[in-house]
Amino acid sequence: MERRSTYPAPRIKVISPPPPPLEEVTLKYSSGQKISGWFSETTPGDDSTPVLLYLHGNGENLQTMLSAKLFGELAALRIHFLAIDYPGYGNSTGIPSEKSLVEAADSAFNWISRNFQPNPKFLCGWSIGAAVAAQTALKHQALLDGVILISGWTVLDSVIANRYPKWMVDKLLSDHFNTLSIIHSIEVPTLVMSGEFDRIVPLNHGKTLAASSPQLKKWVLVKGCGHDDVMLNRRVWQEIQVFLVNPEIDWTKRE
Repeated sequence: MERRSTYPAPRIKVISPPPPPLEEVTLKYSSGQKISGWFSETTPGDDSTPVLLYLHGNGENLQTMLSAKLFGELAALRIHFLAIDYPGYGNSTGIPSEKSLVEAADSAFNWISRNFQPNPKFLCGWSIGAAVAAQTALKHQALLDGVILISGWTVLDSVIANRYPKWMVDKLLSDHFNTLSIIHSIEVPTLVMSGEFDRIVPLNHGKTLAASSPQLKKWVLVKGCGHDDVMLNRRVWQEIQVFLVNPEIDWTKRE
């Protein structure tokens, strides 16, 4: 149940190498397993250009991101960015779990920190990626300029409980991705967005995370969107772009 509901890795093959200007990056995390990522550098040598680690949803991989033209959206932001496939996804090895996903993101952020020491650094995650981004932000907030949580949940248990009986969830679910328990401690500028008609991660999850964030700069209700289509919405990318330019602006006091 856990593998099917939490880590439904798509069977679509991820090409190697990726199409230019994307570059393939191979990383290792603590167990020695390989993490595959795609990287793009827009302005080499510019220390002011933001660099972003993007963490995708649980039913995606780098190839499906390419098909959905998400790399084009990232490139349009005029930033450096790295997107990774989780353990067991695409060309990444290992077994997906809460521990391994967070370790993979940690390895990716360390790579960014080593290679782009002076640049502003951001995390952005969608769905399960938001849960991973929150845990990564907690560990690296001294080096982080902002975190973006899109369609994030409070705790995975309550999302899975919408599909399975509670007794089954309580007995069989070992990974909980409890974002609510840690967001109080994330002291970096935070942008939270959720789809208006999200039936997978209901809107109240995003509202609760926003209300619990000590450094919330903006809460965005993405009107007319559910869960799977939110990253295709123009408003989402506009909000990301504004946040990357100046994450310190507190829009909660202006609206």
